Amino acid sequence: VKIMPSVTSNSGGDMNIMLTNASFDDSGKLKCIIRSDKAFYILTQEGEFVPSRQEKTDKGTVVTIENIKPWDYILLTNITF
Repeated sequence: VKIMPSVTSNSGGDMNIMLTNASFDDSGKLKCIIRSDKAFYILTQEGEFVPSRQEKTDKGTVVTIENIKPWDYILLTNITF
């Protein structure tokens, strides 16, 4: 399974991280290590902010994703409105 990350950020530490499953199989559970101490949310396709399963470590914030369907994506963000 190939997960392709795409990251945008600004000087204030605000980030958007799009994880795309670029394969024909479900990703299964995966962990995304983000070098930030901020909290991250999943931004749904409906525009809702859903808390992500995460933990703080000495390496940063570790977000656990249960699954990404084939040719689908998850958008993680620490920017809320």
